Amino acid sequence: AVTGMLMQARDLEALLSICDRQRALEPIHVSAFWISLCRLEPRGVAASVLDGEALRAVRLATLNQLPHMNPWSLANVCYALAQLRVGADRPAWDGIWELAAQVLAEKADELAPQGISNVAWAFVSQELHAPATFERLAASASTLALGGAVGTLGMAMHESVAAHSVAVLTRDDSREVLARWATAPPGKRTGTARARLAGMEPLSSGSVAAYVAKAGRIVSQ
Repeated sequence: AVTGMLMQARDLEALLSICDRQRALEPIHVSAFWISLCRLEPRGVAASVLDGEALRAVRLATLNQLPHMNPWSLANVCYALAQLRVGADRPAWDGIWELAAQVLAEKADELAPQGISNVAWAFVSQELHAPATFERLAASASTLALGGAVGTLGMAMHESVAAHSVAVLTRDDSREVLARWATAPPGKRTGTARARLAGMEPLSSGSVAAYVAKAGRIVSQ
């Protein structure tokens, strides 16, 4: 019920009112709050508001609940905070991205393709470097892609974003994972990269090739 109310709130004041009436915010409530705020304020929220006293309780709840979130909620929170342009240089948010990176490294294998993409975009957009976390994400993305999950779900654009992000953020010695992901021999498993590239829109197909090239390998067409 609380999650539904948060998702249907019409403004920040309503969101805060719902939170104030709860004895404690559960992980799903925290995720719903930030996703709803992004929906209500697509152009962003002033830093003075995000960092201010009115959101202090929600910020603390976010820090407290991150380790307890399921992978989907965790990815949503990362995506929402990045959309709201909460970077690592904000004292009011001290430690939020470091904790997120730690939890993500532990739960990388549980993330779905869209979750990997959302998390990757969040870290790249805020110029947050977490090599150990992205090595885990790259390995998870590779497993999903080589197994056909990304193609089966029609996640071409998500794959494109994830490929970009992994290419930008992973260390040189981890980029082999991304190279294997994008250059898997056709026919060995369903949904291999070359087969998917053939069915992608030109922009998405070109993006994957370009991003893999950034990682030190070029996809052969």
